[in-house]
Amino acid sequence: MGRLIRHLILITGLWILLPAMAFAQVIQNSATGELNALSLDLSQATITLNRSVLVDPGNSTVTVDPPIVTADGVAFSTITVTLRDGLNQPLVGRVVSLASSRGVLDVVTQPLNPTDVNGVTTGEIRSTLNGPALILATDVAEGVLLNDQPQVLFTLGEVLLLTKIVNPGKATVGDVVTYTVAIQNTTTNTISSVRIVDAASPVLSYVPGTARLDGNAIADPLLGPPMIFDVGDVLAFADTNGNGVADPGEGGYHVLSYSMIVGAGARVGTYANRAVAVVVCDTCEISAPASVDLEITSDPIFDLGTVIGKVFYDLDGDGWQDRGETGISGAMVVLDTGTYALTDAHGRFHFPAIQPGQRMVKLNLNSIAGNARATTSDKKVLSVTPGLLAKANFGINYDFETDRLVVKASTASA
Repeated sequence: MGRLIRHLILITGLWILLPAMAFAQVIQNSATGELNALSLDLSQATITLNRSVLVDPGNSTVTVDPPIVTADGVAFSTITVTLRDGLNQPLVGRVVSLASSRGVLDVVTQPLNPTDVNGVTTGEIRSTLNGPALILATDVAEGVLLNDQPQVLFTLGEVLLLTKIVNPGKATVGDVVTYTVAIQNTTTNTISSVRIVDAASPVLSYVPGTARLDGNAIADPLLGPPMIFDVGDVLAFADTNGNGVADPGEGGYHVLSYSMIVGAGARVGTYANRAVAVVVCDTCEISAPASVDLEITSDPIFDLGTVIGKVFYDLDGDGWQDRGETGISGAMVVLDTGTYALTDAHGRFHFPAIQPGQRMVKLNLNSIAGNARATTSDKKVLSVTPGLLAKANFGINYDFETDRLVVKASTASA
């Protein structure tokens, strides 16, 4: 009898221990064998354990690809569900039910097959309504809702047309320029909660209080980069003139404008500014990008140099303009770029806005009347420095030709 009691204790221990090892899962036991008069012969017994495996909602995963989908009723996101148990082992042959947090507003295609050997099954979701939808996945056998609830963002596709310009198209450091973005709705539906994401060059700074929508002041953008302007609803396209596009004054046409200042860090070159319309999220684009270039040029005062000088009548030939030595008008002085200047009534000339560096100027002696010759060199190399003056004077004298006049006296005979 004592031996039978020990065997019963052993079986009872298995009944208690195994469920704990299987995370409190249900264990069904059965034992078969020859029962002797006083004891059960376990060497001849067979014990069968059947357990129902529980899905672990934390170990199981749900993913979507892609996370952003055009809301046209055709494009879709693939939903991938992986079921795992408490030991992080895949669960095979399980049926999964999928749903959207927006219910019947979205079309959810249920998995065609139970989970495979890796615990994986897939479904799809598509919609004609823009906005976010959460994916809900449930293990049907146990009615367990998985913890993962990824989001699919449905967008409208390219329904807006943007056109961007900048005025003026050329600027220097410290100048203020105005950007204008024309927004055209290509559909007969009002597009709600539209934002313009503007990626400006870091050398440009937004001027507070300059944002306008259709000429009316709006809130300053969220400063980034990028800047984000909240333009609100874009009205439905109303083609009153029948040309097929939204024009100024028609429904679906809006204008966003704002000003930016060129910072001290700007260098000579071209700087692009890109804008795109979005809804739902900052990357949910509903227009093609619109871009415009701003050309930064040299400041003629601070970034460039100036060449000045005189052409004068050098009477004593010493190469310097002394008292009483006047300027020569109409003389041609040529810069190494091919640009030329003619001297004024006082013999003065100048070349403004000259690129810095070693520059050469040359006096065209043929432009001066008479047999002129230079008392200085007729060409000079100057070091031009940004924001400063460089000077080149040219002295001129003349070689005079003299003829001797011989007068012979005649004597008249008486």
